[in-house]
Amino acid sequence: MQAVKTTENRAWENLLIGSGSAMLEVKELIKLVGKRKATVLITGETGTGKELVARSVHYSSDRGHRPMVSVNCAAIPATLLESELCGHTRGAFTGATTARRGHFEEANHSTIFLDEIGELPMDLQAKLFRFLQERQIQRLGSSETVSLDVRVIAATNNDLLESVRQHRFRQDLYYRLNVVPIKLPALRQRAEDIVELTNHFLHKICHQEGLALKQLSENAVMSRFLCRLRRRVWS
Repeated sequence: MQAVKTTENRAWENLLIGSGSAMLEVKELIKLVGKRKATVLITGETGTGKELVARSVHYSSDRGHRPMVSVNCAAIPATLLESELCGHTRGAFTGATTARRGHFEEANHSTIFLDEIGELPMDLQAKLFRFLQERQIQRLGSSETVSLDVRVIAATNNDLLESVRQHRFRQDLYYRLNVVPIKLPALRQRAEDIVELTNHFLHKICHQEGLALKQLSENAVMSRFLCRLRRRVWS
């Protein structure tokens, strides 16, 4: 789990590099959904920036001054995941010597980001569905319910509808998560952003290494432009 704090005086738009049409559509959608409480499902290939989009949604909301709680559902063993998400009472299982809050309680009045949601075990899918329906959780080992105000943002690189068809993901949970879908384009669909992205990473590396700022030469930019032009002519 990682608690992500906002950066003072840094607009959320700065997290998303690219001014091409595909990224502009994503940014417009974030502006529309940011102030709402609706659950968001972010889909896209690995490396497309799903967590950056989740942070942008969070930072653009009224909850943005609080830490966003980020959980990678695939990185936590299934036997520990319920305790990590919902917490536990003292004595709930061997080794539970003290009570512990889960990530949902840590995200109260804020946002929880559930990455790799497609890897969530079926029994926990049922508990997540119940939380989205009732906004309440039960700590492991307790019969008491805790009411929470948590916005849920989920992300996956899997085809969840195919997982539903294969009975590996609950259909009711899919529709609860997919209230506002944001599909991220792959880099091959964002050719117009390559120069901007390259300069961004050049500047970042120069800053980290204490080097003078560098950027792509006009020749490199022009060769990229000509390469794209040739592909369009021959396609």
